[in-house]
Amino acid sequence: MIEHVWSVLCQRAILDRNTSSVSLIDIIEEFQIQDPVPPIEEGKTLTLSIPITLISLWNRNPEDLPIIAQARVLLSVPTREVVKEISTYSVDLSEKLRLRAFINIPVLQFWGSGIYRFVIQLQDGEKENWKEVASVPLKIVMQPAQEIALPETSKNTPL
Repeated sequence: MIEHVWSVLCQRAILDRNTSSVSLIDIIEEFQIQDPVPPIEEGKTLTLSIPITLISLWNRNPEDLPIIAQARVLLSVPTREVVKEISTYSVDLSEKLRLRAFINIPVLQFWGSGIYRFVIQLQDGEKENWKEVASVPLKIVMQPAQEIALPETSKNTPL
C-alpha cells in the first residue's frame, strides 16, 4: 500500500545530494495581489506568475511489499469547481521505501480571491477510481495597493 505522508507548497526546494535531505524555502500559505488587476475579457482568466512547487512525500507500507501507482494533482478554485489537472505522475516504490514528488507550477490562473486547493489523488489499484489523499490550500487575496502588508524587520536583525 502507498501512504501519502505530506504535501506542501513552497517557492523552491533544495535537495542535498549527499544526505538526500530537502530544504523547503518560502513555504506558501497565502498570496496577495494588488488591485486593480488588468481588465479581463469575459470567459478568460488572469494568469499569475507565481513560481510554486508542490512537494509530496509518499511511503510504502508494508515495507516488504514493492508497489507502483499513479498520482495526480488537480486544481480546485474558490467556486469549488475542479478547473484542471496540473500533473499526473508515477509513484514508484518498487525499489525504495519513500519517494518525494516535486511538481513545478510556474503560473496559476486567477479566478478571484479565495481558497485555491491543490487536490492530490492516488489511483486505486488497477481500477479507474481515484482516491483523494490530500488537499493543500492556497489563499489568494486581492487587496488595494496601499493595504498590502510588508513584513516588519526586527530591531535585533542586522540589515
